[in-house]
Amino acid sequence: PAVADGSGAQKARIKENDILLEVNGQKITADNSLAKIISNLNPGDKISVKYLRDGKENTTDITLGERTE
Repeated sequence: PAVADGSGAQKARIKENDILLEVNGQKITADNSLAKIISNLNPGDKISVKYLRDGKENTTDITLGERTE
């Protein structure tokens, strides 16, 4: 899915084809999805995200925005 305009991910320069690997040290898996990991967090919370871009792992901090439907 595309990165939403104005989202925390966009502000942190996460791109559409980046692969998210971890959030706050928790690996993203089929059983531990991104939605599940962030479901207990609130808008304004800061998270650390590890992602893969062009074969290289990177880490960035993101401030969560308001949830959209």
